[in-house]
This record gives sequence, structure tokens and C-alpha cells, in this order.
Amino acid sequence: MKSKKFWSYEVANQFNLTDEILSTAKQRGRFYEDSLIFYDIIGTGIHPSLKGLQGKVPTVLNFNNVLVDINTIKIIFHLFPNSKITAIKFNNNNFNLKTLECFVNYYNEKEHNISDISYEWNSDVIIENIKYSYKDMNIIEDEKLLQDLQKTKNLLVNLATYCPSKLEILSLRGNFLGDKVAIKIFEGMKKQDNFIRALNLYKNDLTDECIKTFGDMILINRNLEEINFGSNHLTDNAFKFFIKNYGMFLLNEEKLDEYKKLEKERHEIIKQNAKLKAAKKPELEVPFLDELKEKDGAFYLVKNDILRVFNFIQNNFTDKCFENLKKILEGNRDAFITIEGKIFTDEQKSVLKSLVPGHKYGERIFLLK
Repeated sequence: MKSKKFWSYEVANQFNLTDEILSTAKQRGRFYEDSLIFYDIIGTGIHPSLKGLQGKVPTVLNFNNVLVDINTIKIIFHLFPNSKITAIKFNNNNFNLKTLECFVNYYNEKEHNISDISYEWNSDVIIENIKYSYKDMNIIEDEKLLQDLQKTKNLLVNLATYCPSKLEILSLRGNFLGDKVAIKIFEGMKKQDNFIRALNLYKNDLTDECIKTFGDMILINRNLEEINFGSNHLTDNAFKFFIKNYGMFLLNEEKLDEYKKLEKERHEIIKQNAKLKAAKKPELEVPFLDELKEKDGAFYLVKNDILRVFNFIQNNFTDKCFENLKKILEGNRDAFITIEGKIFTDEQKSVLKSLVPGHKYGERIFLLK
């Protein structure tokens, strides 16, 4: 079945496709054909990003360099439960507030199997039919406009931090979101039930300011495996904010005795709290204590050893970050780092590449020229 009509953003966006209308159409389990029914109701052709799906069983939806109307969001989410689609990718779409709000709310509340979302190069947003950019927020004086732009940023924070959520892979590449948004995202990810495994924050105007919160987050969140901080404004100081919370640290005899003393004190507090709870009295705060792991007769203090892939390309690093890069690679045998190589001496490059030779991931540091 083919539609002879052309898709029109203006026409598609004006129609109010309600849940009641959506529920009246019988689905046949064929994504393209089922979506055509609703576009016929709206009175427009199928969205151009869905045209190539005829006769196929898609697993990914790509909306590349095209406007996305609110009814298309409603249609695809209505069809998701009976589809094989697990990933949705938006690129340069000039979302408006209402459409983005619909997408985020539907993602958090509707039934679907989407675990992979890309929302990339969408720093331009349409407000009241005029296009504005996050990059210009520092020169915009209209308070109402600034509030609406901030609302769109907050929706992306909500997307990244909502729990419980099926989201495992999130790319916010090229959105110029800034430190405040990144901090909110990292604050919201300080949960054991935030299941994002890969987070891409490439080109988002980030500085060392947000890395402080990132460092606090990885101490609690043990689900994040990959972070992309490429093409931002990080400096050598950024490493200091999270290196203390990352990897495994070999304990000498003195440090081991200190740990066991703290462990004993913590255990006593837990025992005391059991009595206080039984007596319905206020309980004492139980101090946090990192995990202790024994390996080959040695004892290690385990911080975060789950995060293993780091992308640091195109930032403001110098060779002064060398020692901290070494610590990352030494602290986690599975760590893999991408960074510019030109900032290091040949001797430093040799040292970085020689750490844990023959590792299953091959060279564990990729030094771009």
C-alpha cells in the first residue's frame, strides 16, 4: 500500500491525533503499513523518514536532517510495542518544545523496547515558529524565551535520569548543552538503578566544572561503561576530580590495617543501629566504605572498575595529564582511552602504550596524531 500524498510538517503538526483515535485502528504488525493508516487520518503522506521501511522489519528508526512533527512521535510510540525497534536516532531536527516534551514523556511512560537513543546536533530549537540556538543563550535577553529554551534542556536531563528506564545508550553529541545540564545529568545518575551504559557528551561546551560532579557520580553508579567527553574544554585538572574515585588501589600493610579498623567501626555502628531500630530511636549514619578485594595475595581498595572506555579527544590537555592517564590504565586493566598523542613526548607515549602489554583489547590507549 502506497500513499500518493506528500508529507507536510505544517499539516501533520496541526492535527490532534489522540490516544482514542490511535486505539481505534487495527494493527497488523507491519510497521510501515500500520503507520500509513494514521497518516491517512491526519490527511498527509507518511513521514519521509519512514518511507523506506515498506516491506521491512526495522530495528532502528533514523530521522536525519528533517523536521519531526508531534503526530509522528505519537504514531511511532503507538506502534513500538508490536515492533522489533530498539533504537531511535534524531539528527539535526529543529525540535520544538511541545514535540520534544511529547517524545520524552512518551519514552518515560509508554510501553516500548527502545534502549538506544541518539539526539544529536539538535542545539537549534524552534520556539514560536522561530529558530534559536543553545549557543546563543548567553546573549538572549527575553526571559520567557530563555525559560522555554531551558525547558527543552531539562527534558533531556529527564530523559537521561528518569528511573526506572530502559535507556542504556544515550548520545547527546553536538548539542552545546553546557556544564549546568551535564551537572544535572550526573547528579541524576547517582543511582544504582540508572542503567545507562554508554553516554556521549561530545561537543557540549563542557569544562572542568562538571567533572567534579562526574567524579562523585561514578563512585555510586556502577552501570556506566563508556563516556565520551570529546571536543569540549577540559584541562589537565579534570582528571583530578575523578581519578580518586576510579579503579583499584593497592593497599600496603599500614593502609590495610586502617581499612580493617574502619570496617570494624562501621560494623559496630550497624549493630548499634539494629538496637536503635528495635527501640524505635533515631539511627546513626553508617559511613560509606569502599569494597576490599583480594587478588594474588594482595589487597586492593576497589572504587569504580566498571567504567572502562574514555574518549578525551579535542580538549585542552597537555603532557601534565600524563601521570593521571597512567593511573587510569593501572587502576583498571580493562580501561581504554582515546586522546591526542601530540601532547606527549615519545618517552611518555612509549610508557602509556606499554602498560599491561598483550591485553585482550590490544593497545589500551589510542593516541591520535
